[in-house]
Amino acid sequence: MDCKQAKQISMLDILNRQGFRASYTKNNKGVIYHWFISPFRPTETIASFSYNSRLNTFYDYGNGLSGTVVDYICAYYQFDIPKTLNFLREIDFSFSQHSNLNIISAEKKENKRTYNIKSIKSVAHPALVNYLARRKISKSLCKKYLLEIEYEIYGRSFFGVAFQNDSKGYEISYEYRKQNTGEFTRVKTCLICIRYDIIFNGKH
Repeated sequence: MDCKQAKQISMLDILNRQGFRASYTKNNKGVIYHWFISPFRPTETIASFSYNSRLNTFYDYGNGLSGTVVDYICAYYQFDIPKTLNFLREIDFSFSQHSNLNIISAEKKENKRTYNIKSIKSVAHPALVNYLARRKISKSLCKKYLLEIEYEIYGRSFFGVAFQNDSKGYEISYEYRKQNTGEFTRVKTCLICIRYDIIFNGKH
């Protein structure tokens, strides 16, 4: 599967399988937009993530992230392009092989999973130090308010800059470099204090 083929996979189907449901839909000049609570900020209360049903693209008004299903998977799981294409290849196969009943059963089973925080410490990783420098955040503010967090979802390890919110969860920020442009894209996500629901199987 190449990027062109991957972009044909319905992002709406993937969002639904992740357990995200549109808060509402809106028709704008014949194009249906599905509005979601952002997958990157599951504790927000106002839908800020828009899915364009005609173009099969998204725009997140909270962090400015936008693009195709490939861009979404890269950002959400912090995958590079090869991992993203492999992931989407398996998801595409899964769509064609399983009935809706099997999908619902799998979702209920997998929703019992939780995230795992592996470590929380002072910010020290060079990539995060450079990230904060690019954002012009002073060392004193960083030392006072921010932490380096390493966590695991799906059996895969991730890390980012974090601070603890009032709900005892963690607001996390990180960036990745787009391979096609070389530009840095900043992404925000949240680990809620109760659980982090995931509905795909443990192969990924």
